[in-house]
Amino acid sequence: MFDGNPLIGSPPKEVPLKEAPLVRVIAQVRFPAILSIGESSFVAAFQEEIRSQYPVLQPEQTRNFTISAQGLEESISRVVWRFIDKTEKWRISLTSNFVTLETTDYLSRSDFLKRFKDILIATDIHIKPQVLERLGLRYIARLTDQEVDRLTDFVRPEVSGVLASEIAIHAEQTICDSFFNLPDQRGQIHSR
Repeated sequence: MFDGNPLIGSPPKEVPLKEAPLVRVIAQVRFPAILSIGESSFVAAFQEEIRSQYPVLQPEQTRNFTISAQGLEESISRVVWRFIDKTEKWRISLTSNFVTLETTDYLSRSDFLKRFKDILIATDIHIKPQVLERLGLRYIARLTDQEVDRLTDFVRPEVSGVLASEIAIHAEQTICDSFFNLPDQRGQIHSR
């Protein structure tokens, strides 16, 4: 168990879980829009940097819509460059304002963070964002059947909130949303 302060302490020891309920792990860095990312000639060097590990390229064109008083309006479409490994379990997504690494085959925190670091180095070298707006890391776990009844075995009481109490059997939905200021004005952590 981790007893230190997670905002200032060292990372907790990694504890591999047998048959962990993780279905997807995602890390993303957001930055101000770089319009050149929409051009294949600009992204080509980034692709070459990561192509040995993520050889499959699947560009996608997104369309965004806004509902306003004037009705439904289409906003600017953009390209999402998807780079996928041979197993199709690891994927990088690059758009004009973010780069994401996601997997359905999570092995360990150290493996995932090493891969993410490699992506960030390639992004720094070839995309050159000057400002980072946000860093996000999401672990998506899926509990089913009897596992749901054992939720408090998987989640610490200070995180599970009302679900750790006897009224949990009546809960239809519960949301825990916290913002933490990091010491020395190094930023914030938003935890859900």
